[in-house]
Amino acid sequence: TMLWIGGQVTVGPLVANVLLPSIMCTAVAVAIESAKLGDSAPISVPPPEKSIKPRGQNLIFGVGVGGLLFVPIFKSVTHLPPVAGMLLSLGALWSITDRLHGEDAPKLKMPESLKRIDTAGCLFFMGILMAVSAMQEAGVLKSLSEFLATLVSSDALLATVI
Repeated sequence: TMLWIGGQVTVGPLVANVLLPSIMCTAVAVAIESAKLGDSAPISVPPPEKSIKPRGQNLIFGVGVGGLLFVPIFKSVTHLPPVAGMLLSLGALWSITDRLHGEDAPKLKMPESLKRIDTAGCLFFMGILMAVSAMQEAGVLKSLSEFLATLVSSDALLATVI
């Protein structure tokens, strides 16, 4: 966060530098777990139940993923906090699901979905985001990042310390 605020980290190089190591970490973890399983008995999977897919399932998935990808673009264009972009994406998702499902599937509409959410977990992460945002507005993050930059000379070592 401190490097992002200071403009030292941007999306393109970050994805370019982190994508391959992330894939390698995943591949190594899968290989280790596969070796641990060895020739154990195969897991029996019951046949899937015949159920009707909710209408617009792929649309909702696409809008959800697109909303997540939209947040950095929104922040860059409007200079508003990322929370505002997430709220805009959530509002779009809410509107689409309510229009898509209408009255024929009330359990797929947003109010019913919100009843199944882990409220304590959401409040925890919202508290973290609000605390970080408050520290950013107060200038604490910038001061801390400048202090750490003077304390540690190498950017790679600074990233490790953080």
